[in-house]
Amino acid sequence: MAAENPGVSVVIPAYNYAHYLNDAVDSVLAQTYSPVEVIVVNDGSTDGTRELLDAYGDRIVAVHQENQGLSAARNTGIHRARYEFVAFLDADDAWEPDKLACQMECFRNLPETYGIVACDRGTMDEHGVRNPKATTFRKFPRPSREVRLGDMLLRSHFCPSAVVARRACFAQCGEFDTALRSSEDRDMWLRIAESWQVHIDDRVLCYTRKHSTNMSSNAERMDRNMRRVLLAARDRGKSGIASPLFWARVWSFQHFQTAWMHYEAKQRGLAFWRLFRSFLSLPWFPHPQEVDEGFLFRLRSLRLFLR
Repeated sequence: MAAENPGVSVVIPAYNYAHYLNDAVDSVLAQTYSPVEVIVVNDGSTDGTRELLDAYGDRIVAVHQENQGLSAARNTGIHRARYEFVAFLDADDAWEPDKLACQMECFRNLPETYGIVACDRGTMDEHGVRNPKATTFRKFPRPSREVRLGDMLLRSHFCPSAVVARRACFAQCGEFDTALRSSEDRDMWLRIAESWQVHIDDRVLCYTRKHSTNMSSNAERMDRNMRRVLLAARDRGKSGIASPLFWARVWSFQHFQTAWMHYEAKQRGLAFWRLFRSFLSLPWFPHPQEVDEGFLFRLRSLRLFLR
C-alpha cells in the first residue's frame, strides 16, 4: 500500500490463550494493508504467552503487565498505540488478510464524523475450521450501512475483533470500563456512538472462535453486566429515546439473547424462562428480518428449548 496511508495500531489483549494466540498474531502480520503495528498486551498470563511473543522479535510490540482484566489490557494497548487508527483483535480470533484494507477504504470514503468502521463476522471452531455464516440470530444478509445509537441499544451489531476506530474516539469518550468483566466492549461502542457515527461493512472479514472457555459462556454474568451497560446508557440520555415501547424492545431482545446463551450452555430450564420473559417484555422484535422472522423464530426456539 502507498506510504501515505494512515497507520493502524492493532491491540491484542492476551490472557492464557497461548494455544490460539499464534493464529491471531499471524493473521495481523498477513494483512495486505500497511503501515500496521501489532501490540500484544500479555495480561499476566502463566501459560507460555511470554515465550511465544518473544519468538516474534521486533515484528510485534509485546507489553507485559500483571493481570488486570480485559478492559485494562485494551486500555494499555490504546496508550501504546502510535497511529491514528486503533483496531482490536481478541487473542482467540483471527482476520482475513484484507480486513484492514477493506475497512480503511471505508474510512477514506466516509466523512470524518465516522469514528468506527466494523465488519461482519463468521465463526470458527477450536481447531480453526471456519464457518463464514455470520451470526446465530440472522437468516438474511445485511447491507453495508450506518448503525445509529438507537439500533445499537436494541442489540449488539459487531464484536470487538470487527472494529477499527479513530484513536480520537477514546480521547473524547474515555477508555474501556475496568469495572466491567463482560460487555465492556458494547459499553465502549455505545459511548462512542453517542458522539460519532458508526459504519458496518457487510463483508465477513473476521472470525470469532467458539470454545468452552469463551468469556461469553457465562450467561448470567453477561446478562447482569449488559443490563448495567444499557441502564447507564439510558440514564445518560444521549439517545434521545425515552419511549417505554423502545425500552420494552431493548429488554425483550436482551432476554432473548440470554436465552440462547443458556441454551448453548445446555441450561434448558433457564433458557425457557428467559425466552418466556422475552415474550412478556414484547411479543415481537422491531426488525423481524434480522432474527429469522422474529415472532415465528421465537416460537421455533421454544420448541427447540423443550426438546
